Amino acid sequence: MTAEQARAFAEQWARNWNARDVEAVLAHFAEDVVFSSPVALVVTGQASVVGKSALRTYWRRALEGHSALSFKVQNILWDQETRELAIIYDREIDERHDRGAETLTFGDSDLIVRGEAFYGVIPR
Repeated sequence: MTAEQARAFAEQWARNWNARDVEAVLAHFAEDVVFSSPVALVVTGQASVVGKSALRTYWRRALEGHSALSFKVQNILWDQETRELAIIYDREIDERHDRGAETLTFGDSDLIVRGEAFYGVIPR
């Protein structure tokens, strides 16, 4: 993946989330993916979700609790050597605004094998 392709991936990722299209987001994940998030801890009771099926269940449950969702990509960082993509984005969930970052590690099959989400305040 080139830096331009990584940017395009991130923009499509945001469009898929904004459409609440969990299946489109999941299409890029390996069956044995491990995904960690503070929201996963709240929704599932565990900080890491293992497997694509469990990730689907987690994301669908998380979306049920929100009437509005909007992600806007602010920046991306792509490391070709480690095949890691960081997507930095502003998010609005219901009427709460904050910044998120997700790091996604792509495996040999070009599918995501590891992901981590981080959330915080929007810097001025």
